[in-house]
Amino acid sequence: MHSRRRLPALLFLLFLTSLPGCVTRSVTDTLVDSDTMKVYARYNSRLGEPVDRFYQQPASISSQRLARILSLLYIRTDEDGPDEQRTAIASDLIYPIANALSKALRNADSSQQIIVMAIRKSTHLVAFRRKYLTSLTSWVENDMIYIILSKVEFDLREVRKSRNKARQLPVPDPNEETMDFRTVPQYGLETAGRQGIKANWRDEYWSRVKTAERDGKGQIKRRTILQQSEIPGPVGVPKPATLPSSPSVLRELADLEEARQSGAITESQYQRRRKELMEQD
Repeated sequence: MHSRRRLPALLFLLFLTSLPGCVTRSVTDTLVDSDTMKVYARYNSRLGEPVDRFYQQPASISSQRLARILSLLYIRTDEDGPDEQRTAIASDLIYPIANALSKALRNADSSQQIIVMAIRKSTHLVAFRRKYLTSLTSWVENDMIYIILSKVEFDLREVRKSRNKARQLPVPDPNEETMDFRTVPQYGLETAGRQGIKANWRDEYWSRVKTAERDGKGQIKRRTILQQSEIPGPVGVPKPATLPSSPSVLRELADLEEARQSGAITESQYQRRRKELMEQD
């Protein structure tokens, strides 16, 4: 008798769960949409409401700290040798990604993951231009910032060759591996899965300038992100930029520092050229 009374209630529950609003679905809000940078906030929705993931967001992390973390992202493929590794993010994308990610995390809530998709344009044979996609997903949890890579220098000609008639860029999913690589932990970073890292973003290490380290053969092991130490104050609060804002000037400064560290130029040549670059902006 009791089973007969329960039947209508069970049928009603099944009916409710079959409704579109009762199913958990992924929602993506567009924050930035330009030719070279796309930023999204993604969250799960149930019954029309965001599902809280209890992330520590909004999070005020300066772009300088994020740039230092991004500069230490290294990857290795199965084809590489045991001692071979490469930088994951091109130098001219580090600051644009850091700036976009910093702003997005300041405006995110505890349910959202931030997606960043940056496009680097490269000229081949003078006039022919190629586009390469670097994409990642990020969030802040337990005082750690998570950065899960998806595409690294992905040639967008592959999108044109695919059956994707709309030629839409592949939006990253932190649970899917779409390229064959794995992250290589550097100082201050821990692996988060095969293609991600996590870092204690509050560590003052990320606010200090470090010169490039070299191995026994004189090869640069770590890139330098040129910046001045942040002004002492509340941890994580963005500080005014003190370096030129032009990406091309920043790139020249980084190249100049490498030339100085390798001994390709003298100290006086370095100081003279650096002064010229700093006065350009």
